[in-house]
Amino acid sequence: MTRIPDHPLVIAVDSSTTSSKAIIVDATGRVLAQGKHEIELHSPRSGWYEHNPADWWESTEASIADAVGQLDDEQRAAITAMAITHQRESFAPFTEDGQALRPGILWLDGRASKQILAYGSDEIHALSGKPADITPGLYKMAWVKENEPEALTNAHKVSDVHGYLVWNLTGRWCTSVACADSLGLFDISRLTWSDTLLDIAGVTREQMNDLVNPGEFIANVKPEIRERWGLEQGLPVIAGCGDGQAAGIGAGVVEPGCGGLLTLPYWQAVQSPYWDPIARGAFIGWRGSHDRAAMYRSILEGLSIEMARDIDAMQASTGVPVTRIGAMGGGTRSPLWRQIMTDATGRPITACAEDEIAALGAAIIAMASTGAHGDTTIPTAAKAMARFGDTTEPDPATHERYSEAAAIQGEIYRAIKPVVDRIDAFAEKYPMAAPAGADA
Repeated sequence: MTRIPDHPLVIAVDSSTTSSKAIIVDATGRVLAQGKHEIELHSPRSGWYEHNPADWWESTEASIADAVGQLDDEQRAAITAMAITHQRESFAPFTEDGQALRPGILWLDGRASKQILAYGSDEIHALSGKPADITPGLYKMAWVKENEPEALTNAHKVSDVHGYLVWNLTGRWCTSVACADSLGLFDISRLTWSDTLLDIAGVTREQMNDLVNPGEFIANVKPEIRERWGLEQGLPVIAGCGDGQAAGIGAGVVEPGCGGLLTLPYWQAVQSPYWDPIARGAFIGWRGSHDRAAMYRSILEGLSIEMARDIDAMQASTGVPVTRIGAMGGGTRSPLWRQIMTDATGRPITACAEDEIAALGAAIIAMASTGAHGDTTIPTAAKAMARFGDTTEPDPATHERYSEAAAIQGEIYRAIKPVVDRIDAFAEKYPMAAPAGADA
């Protein structure tokens, strides 16, 4: 068995909607090196969002090479494991040699509204654990089945991003249970593929990836790949999870209210609490006195009020008090948005110190496999490696103002839904062409 170095390092990859990032992390959670390569987003029609799946791998490998290239020989020799986090729900069909049969359809793609209405039900929600919504891959696979059936019937595998990256790294078609469940094809009570859901999607069990639990060994990186990175030692790939889950592991000028300008931030449908695949965003209360700053702040306030509503609903349904919030991601770099979120929720918010928090979550999973913190459990590694920044406290008076705004905003969705339904039918009849340059 390979000896674990006294001071192990791990590689963590976060392949997201806009880019792939790789970081090299030590056992304290400190990031020693990183690389990042963009992924081009294609939008062939309004509401459709795709990637070239080859970009998932090429951006990942280039990012790892950049990060490893910043290390000295001793540091490279200390790299002991790697793990991946990724954009959940995105998928593509592949031939046996890994060639994509069509562009990858992304988690935010909205083409499958008809399939959501046709197949979505309380029974499917209970079986899959996924409300009828644009996000799960289930309904978009059903769209492919009905509109491009050959893409599925000719596929050797239909894979999420994690599984495709693992295949490129190791030659094994395998993904993490924590990644595959997002496709909406799981019997959530058994955490394995459901024949009922596979039939709706138009795929077979044989076309699905092998499954392992997060934190478990999948396979070693192929020698020819790790040698390109200047690594002589074997490099195990540890099953990761989706970016939101990994972020959870790694986390650990205008007056408020904008003079009555309220934003319904449903740019790409809405999930909780309405689960409406054809909902649309709206600005309500616009007047000539409002400027760009007011619109910008209203957007931040709309998002924050929705978050507060969801937190309050979660607290009510579970009976578990939510007294503090951990914040992560690029938005936390904005003191303005942190304060708005804090005031809207009425709860202190502590920002995570690491910007690439999802990648850090993958690093924690990989580091746990080394036993560097006394055991191989993910919670132990997370406790040792999660790092936090400043805490923002709520202002009671501003929170009260946002509570008033939230009561008004909460009435907007139902008030305009009949009109939005008519707008959606109109847009289906007269679809908007993709903006110039949106797709290559």
